[in-house]
Amino acid sequence: YTVDHSGAIYVFDTQGHLRLLMRPGMTIDAMAADVALLLKKG
Repeated sequence: YTVDHSGAIYVFDTQGHLRLLMRPGMTIDAMAADVALLLKKG
């Protein structure tokens, strides 16, 4: 049988809340922009 795994990257804050979900196919620039925005918001 086969097992499929998610290729997504999950980013959580220090309280364990999901803050970002980056999926396959996103560009590095888009990922970097999302992370930068998250860091700017605090």
